[in-house]
Amino acid sequence: MCVHLVFGWIEGASLATIPSHKREATFFRTLEAVASIHACSYGVGDLKPDNLILNKHDSVIVVDCECGKPDAPNQNFENDCKREIPELAKEMFGDTMPPSVDTILSVLKSRKSFDENSVAEVLKSSGHGDIEAARFPA
Repeated sequence: MCVHLVFGWIEGASLATIPSHKREATFFRTLEAVASIHACSYGVGDLKPDNLILNKHDSVIVVDCECGKPDAPNQNFENDCKREIPELAKEMFGDTMPPSVDTILSVLKSRKSFDENSVAEVLKSSGHGDIEAARFPA
């Protein structure tokens, strides 16, 4: 088994500090990042504003998360969708949830099963985000 620990300097601000007018778009960028991580068969875990960095290109960088290896106990797509994402939304928006975010949360909550494509499917069905473009920018 080979383990790599990578350190790097990331210039940007945590989502906890972004202005309110940027939060909705940033929330959807975050979901695109989660969908990309899930597509690689990893769970995210510990999804909170302090663990999400918005860089100068308005890309979301996930840091200090508890990614679960494929088939590991913390590869929990359902937990990410039913607990982590709603808690992130609550932290970002408080009681003034934008309708588009509320819709996404309702769709995730109503799902019966979860896999590596769940977040991408919900985003696509709601008209938010092109996951392939997010994963492989030009």
